[in-house]
Amino acid sequence: MKNVFVFDHPLIQHKLGLIRDKNTGSKEFRELVE
Repeated sequence: MKNVFVFDHPLIQHKLGLIRDKNTGSKEFRELVE
């Protein structure tokens, strides 16, 4: 699997968790992925 990335940084893991959370609103989602 050469296209798999593992992010061990706590801040990246936190932001990815927020992005994946179904309770994250669309405005917050857009701000996180900018």
